[in-house]
Amino acid sequence: MDATVCPLFDPITIDVNSYKDLVVSFVSILKQVAKRRLPKTYDYHQLPGPSIQIRLLKILALLGSGDKQSSEKMYMVVSDIFRKCDSTRNMGNVVLYECICCVSAIYPNPKLLEQAAQVISRFLKVAHNLVKLIAEGFGEDNDSADSQLRSCAVESYLRIIGETKLPSVFLQVHSVLSVLFFM
Repeated sequence: MDATVCPLFDPITIDVNSYKDLVVSFVSILKQVAKRRLPKTYDYHQLPGPSIQIRLLKILALLGSGDKQSSEKMYMVVSDIFRKCDSTRNMGNVVLYECICCVSAIYPNPKLLEQAAQVISRFLKVAHNLVKLIAEGFGEDNDSADSQLRSCAVESYLRIIGETKLPSVFLQVHSVLSVLFFM
């Protein structure tokens, strides 16, 4: 299945309008993958076909951008992935991140935006706890090691926040949470 979806990505990026009629098919494939209708060999750490889900979410983001009709066809499957995806696993978070990117690209839907905000909030909570842990240090006897770790963490954090490819909804939620955090 991935072998047929993968080669379609590049042509879709070049001419989105020629592939609008395939939205229903891509949604159908994504539903099948998310509902574990593929053989177990497609699973990665008990997550059904994450590479296929990611590729299809990227394709749907392209096809739904600025197109209300196409976007409406994908709302349900994206919502299902938000609800069912395992956020305790790294690959699950990658799929959730791609869902956020998809939601930020397609025609807006309040329910999906709320789900994306909830996932972003969980992401930021984990990041905040990690940054807090690093800021407090690890209790090392070597203050130089703690200092280097803190410096590296701050640089990484600023690089992530400065990333231009982050979805706008992520940046909006992040800026609101930053204001609340520093009050």
